[in-house]
Parts: sequence; structure tokens; C-alpha cells
Amino acid sequence: MIQELEIRNFALIETLRMKFGEGLNVMTGETGAGKSIVVDALGILLGDKAQASAVRKGADRCQILGIFEMEKNKAAAAILKELSLENDEGELILRREIDALGKSKAFVNDRPVTLSTLSSLGGHLIELHSQHEHQKLLKNSDQRDFLDRFAEAWDLRDEVAQAFDEWKKLIDQKKTSQISDQEREQKLDLYTFQVKEIEDAKLKPGEEEDLDAILPRLKNAEKIRTALQEAFDNLREDEGSISERLQKVKHALEKLDALGMSFNAAPKLLEETLLKVEEIEGEIEKAMGGVEADPAKLDEIYSRQDAISKLKRKYGLTISDILAHLDKIKKEMEPLKNYAENLAGLDNEIENKFSGLMKKARALSAARKKAGEKLSAAVEKELKDLGFLKARFSVNLIAEKDDNGKDAPTHDGLEKVEFILSANPGEDMKPIKQVASGGELSRIMLALKKILAQADLVPTLIFDEVDAGIGGSMGHVIGEKLQGLGKTHQVIAITHLPQVAAYAVRHIVVRKEVAASRTHTEIELLEKDKRVEEIARMLGGVAGGREKPTAASLKHASELLEEAGKKFS
Repeated sequence: MIQELEIRNFALIETLRMKFGEGLNVMTGETGAGKSIVVDALGILLGDKAQASAVRKGADRCQILGIFEMEKNKAAAAILKELSLENDEGELILRREIDALGKSKAFVNDRPVTLSTLSSLGGHLIELHSQHEHQKLLKNSDQRDFLDRFAEAWDLRDEVAQAFDEWKKLIDQKKTSQISDQEREQKLDLYTFQVKEIEDAKLKPGEEEDLDAILPRLKNAEKIRTALQEAFDNLREDEGSISERLQKVKHALEKLDALGMSFNAAPKLLEETLLKVEEIEGEIEKAMGGVEADPAKLDEIYSRQDAISKLKRKYGLTISDILAHLDKIKKEMEPLKNYAENLAGLDNEIENKFSGLMKKARALSAARKKAGEKLSAAVEKELKDLGFLKARFSVNLIAEKDDNGKDAPTHDGLEKVEFILSANPGEDMKPIKQVASGGELSRIMLALKKILAQADLVPTLIFDEVDAGIGGSMGHVIGEKLQGLGKTHQVIAITHLPQVAAYAVRHIVVRKEVAASRTHTEIELLEKDKRVEEIARMLGGVAGGREKPTAASLKHASELLEEAGKKFS
């Protein structure tokens, strides 16, 4: 549940800090004081989109912070654990910031998160019912959701959805695989030709690189041999070659040595140089033996390159691409060769999937039918308490059928769900969207929420003026219903009815104040005496512009609180 809400520089709110408790919390205040602003701020904290206009005039940014108690909220705790966002203190802190340009940042336990993460987490923390929330009752999809929650059939519904998706995937697979005999033969002929063409080429990965390396030597064989011969002749064969001249130097040094003039390093260095020259001569001579002009080999390489180029133009940019294409068409050939057998196997698999789908879907239908009867009776009972003394309510299951009148499963089961109502004696049962007014829809929504409370895992329910358009006599009933919800959930209700406010465990008043020519919103947690005064104000007991309520309204307010207090015990 939410323990604390802090709002800074949001709309009319400069700084606001609210603490909430267990059970029923009510917020009251004059129209325009800022009660709905608090609800809007909560929505943004839980992932709603934010605009730059949300920032209070003159401020750089606004901030909304909420502190939540997490002890019993297993669903939210699982998300935090999965994303490694846990808090050692066992609490959850959400924070949202919006700057004056409308840029938004979201934080969970002081760690930045995406808006989708915040929204996903928020869905497990608070369920907000605004004064227009009852419009959801007009949609058959939402009516189905209400019924499935009451039936505790979410897991079964997920199984139906998964089975339906698997069945549809096979149906689509069959549609794409179905071809005519002529088309199949044409594909087989084409693939057979391509396989033969590629396999006959006997391609090898890296072959192009090897050919590119060999080709320059074969193309330039004569020039290479001539250059090698020239180098060899300059080293050894020609008159005045390097070897010959070094030998002359060697003989001259030997004569000098005989004449008594010796050198320290020169003879040794000369001997080493002669050995190096001989090594160079040997390497060049060996290279000369490996260079031959081979026109036939050159033609063979040109032909091979041409063959590879033709295959590349057809099947891929590289040899690896061509070989990958070969593997691909070989795999595609297999189902074409065994087309009839594969199609029969697919039909059998589709039939089995459909059988499994229908089994689950019929189980879901049975759960809905059983739950629909119970929900109808429970809603009628709640509606009587809420002023519909002769109302009849029923859950209508409308079967989905195909063109042949057979059951047609969908992602959500075998039927549409429609809530039908007769609000007054003698009226026909009709879809609630055709017969219920806004106030009546609000009470039907409250009845459903009361019934679904036990199955609802979201710990905090917020009702924004769910009592709109309802008189004071019915306010007692609504207050008692909200108080009852407070036994299993934390309930926060914004109300204009003193009869509803009297049932609160915690009463917060919201006021609009003007200071230094600026309007701002303030809140106050009311204790006993001030609470009596606020309920007296709501009763209309502030007369003649006086700040204090009349004695009669104070007396009436005390009686309301006393009467509501008796219901707590």
C-alpha cells in the first residue's frame, strides 16, 4: 500500500506531503481545491504520460515521489527482484521528474528506469477508478475481464490464448505451404538444376583467394624469370659480377698479409659477405627453377574464375554465399519431394492442436457460465443495497460461430461476454450500455469492485468521485461499501458527500490558498474536532459568510460520525 506521497511544483501544488493509512482514507475539499490534481499526480507517478504544462509556473521541474509498503505485494516484489531493483529496507520508492520542456525521468528505489517499467510496476500497486472509469463497463472486452477475474480463470484464459496462437500458426503455415502440383514440379526442377550446377563446380571455401594469389606469377612468368636471371648474373655469371669482384678483394688482402700488413676485421667480414652472397645466389637459383611459363595452367585459372563469377552472379557475392544457398535449397527440396506426406502430417497436427484448444476453451466457457450465475446474483444483491431495489442483472455469454454455425474459437475463448440489466420492474433486460446512466454505471462499478475485492491482488484502490450524481441517502450505503473494501484493501476516496467522508479511518482536507498573488494547494490531516467542522461544511452549514459552521450542522456532522463509527465495531 502507499504510505506517503510527496508532490513538488506540480500544477497548483508548490509543496505537498500526504500520509495514508490502512482502510478507508478520504480526501475532501471545495471544488477546484486540487483534489483531482493529487490523483493526476499519482497517475503520472505510476506511468501516465506527462506534459510540460504539469510543471508549476516559474519552476524548472516538478517532482512526484511515493513510498510504498511491500510486505504483502508479491507481484510487485517479483518485478523488483527480476530487475534487481530491490530495496534493503523492504519498501519501494517511486519518483518521477518532469522538466519545463516536458522531458521526463523515472526512478525506482533511486535507480533510473524506463517509463514502461514504471507503468508495469504501477499496475501492481494502485488501481485508479476515476469518475469516468465506469465507461469501461460499456466495453464487452472489459466485461469479459471482470467475469474472468471473478471466475479466477486468468491462467485458463492464458492457456486458451496460447493454444489458439499455436493452432493459428499451423493454419498459417499450411496456407503458405499449399501450392499446385505444377508449381511444385517447377520448383523441384529449378532446385535440382541449381543443386547440380553448384555441386558440379566443386567449390571450396577460400578458393578465390588461392587463385588470386597464383594468377600474377603465371601471367608474368617470363618477366619474373628475366629479372631473376639478371639478378643471378650480376651476382655470379657476368664479368665483373659481385662474386668475382669480392674474390679479387680477397686475393688482394692475402697479398697484403704476406707483405706484412695485416688487418683485424676486414678478412673476417669479407668471408662472411662471400657466404651471404652465395646464400642469395642459391635462393635466386632455386626461385628460377620454380618459374615456368604455363599457358595451359593460366587458361585453366581464367576458366575457373569465370565459372565462379557466373555462379556468384546467380547465387551470392562469395563462395560462402553460394554454398549457403546450396544448403538452403536442399532443405527446401525435402518437403517438396514429400509434399503429400508432409501436408497430411500438418493436417494431423492442426487437428490435434484444435482438439486441445477446444478442450481448454470449453473448460473456460464452463468456468464463465458457472461464475456468471454467481456474479449475477451477487451484483443484484449489491445493487439493491445501492438503491436498485428491483434491478435484475445477468451475465450473457454470446457464442462465437463460424459461417457453418460451428463453434469458432478466438484468442479469448468461445464467447463474447455482455452484462445485461433491467433497472426497473417491467423493463426488458438489455445491454447496460443501452439502459444505464452515468450514475447507475458508477454504482454498478462499485458493486463489481466490492464483489471482486477478494480476488483483486492490487493492494490500493483509488476512487475519484465515484459518488458523483448520488444523493445523501445513498451516500451512507456507498460509504459503508467503501469501508467494507477497506477491510481487504487500502482505499483512497475523493468525495463531496459528507455521508461517505464520515466512514473514513483517515480524513484529509484539501484547500486552495492565495499568498503573494500566487495560488497554491495545501492539505491537512483532520483530527476529531476539525473533522466535525469539515463534515459540517460539506453539509452546507457555513452560513452568511461566517467561517464557523452553524450549531445545527455541527450537531448533524457529529451524528454522522457517530453513526458511521458504530459500523466499525
